[in-house]
Amino acid sequence: MSKDTSAPCPIENSPDPQVVLLTASGPPNHWRRLTCLSFQQFVSWALLYYTFSVIQVPMRDELAWDSSLISSGFSLTLLFYALSGPFLGRLFDQCGTWLLMLTGAVGGFSMLFIWSLVEHPIMYLVCMSLMGIFMAACLYEPAFYLVAKWFPARRTAALTFLTFFGALSSPVFLPITERLVEAYDWRIALQILSVSGFFLVVALLISLPRTHTRHPAPEDNDPLHFRQVLRSRLFWRLQVGFVLISITAIGIPVSLIPYLVERGETLRFTAQCTGSIALFGIISRLAFGRVGAKAHCSSPLSDLLTQNLRSQTQTHT
Repeated sequence: MSKDTSAPCPIENSPDPQVVLLTASGPPNHWRRLTCLSFQQFVSWALLYYTFSVIQVPMRDELAWDSSLISSGFSLTLLFYALSGPFLGRLFDQCGTWLLMLTGAVGGFSMLFIWSLVEHPIMYLVCMSLMGIFMAACLYEPAFYLVAKWFPARRTAALTFLTFFGALSSPVFLPITERLVEAYDWRIALQILSVSGFFLVVALLISLPRTHTRHPAPEDNDPLHFRQVLRSRLFWRLQVGFVLISITAIGIPVSLIPYLVERGETLRFTAQCTGSIALFGIISRLAFGRVGAKAHCSSPLSDLLTQNLRSQTQTHT
């Protein structure tokens, strides 16, 4: 006979500190789910974000488009990625993340395939804009949301584990993408990556739980508290810092490869060089995880800083 799942969990009020610690740290099945989620982030970041770094050079050469036009497409991707965040955050609270992540993955890899077919600048710009929206639905935003729910106590360790896989996407897939471009061409390379990524990511997302429990809004969502944060000088200093970090982070993968190619280096060398930067990012991520595990965040702004630093570290790599 099946157990009644509607009964309250007996360990929630358990006096045993070991039981309470196990619950707060995340049960074993949550770590298995985190592993699937981490592999999903590994593939999604590699194909939806870093592919542009390698594809832009052969695409520019074949279509004879100006470099500013091609980089404008990626700029639109990042713009719509950012604008979609607040709207999707509300949907995560109301509807959960599973269906939105699945929709984002299907849409993102569909845009990757359509990108391989572009012949006109308008089609290219529209495709890249839509890709930004789908990326926001299946990359770090929903993943961090799930980690916060699965690991209320050991969140730092879980985030370090998740972003470790994200950091591997650049050194692994940049050379693979370059080899596909060299063996075929940039269009066929995009088609191979989009189809393989679609089946891999969808299979990983299907293994994640689909249930969602709506929770009452926390006190931190009070409009008065929100206005107080916006008036804080520390908040705006953090935003300036994040903008400067993002400029550097985007400039490395997007600008380094075409810059080195124009100086006479091969596409293979530039892809390997750009991907190798992530190896140092992996070391810093592990070190940051150990420091974060011992540090104590005492304010909402410090929590915000910690979360964004982890996100920006991934972008660097």
